[in-house]
Amino acid sequence: MQFCQGSTYEDLRKMHISEMTQLDFAGFAIGGLAVGEESSVMYDIVDLSTDNLPLNKPRYLMGVGTPVDILECVEKELICLIV
Repeated sequence: MQFCQGSTYEDLRKMHISEMTQLDFAGFAIGGLAVGEESSVMYDIVDLSTDNLPLNKPRYLMGVGTPVDILECVEKELICLIV
């Protein structure tokens, strides 16, 4: 599992995801979120991340634990959500 970082900076996150998806990892983790930013910002970054990660590999969202956030992020096509 490879961690995809970039905080809430869309350009950094896209760049990191682009570089990491060129390698053959078993899956990808979306990290660096749920650390104090507004939920709407987190959801936007989750959308951006899931839009750029392969659909055929597991995607794990790290550190999101409120029931509302879990449901919202599972709806955003995360394959694997571990809390």
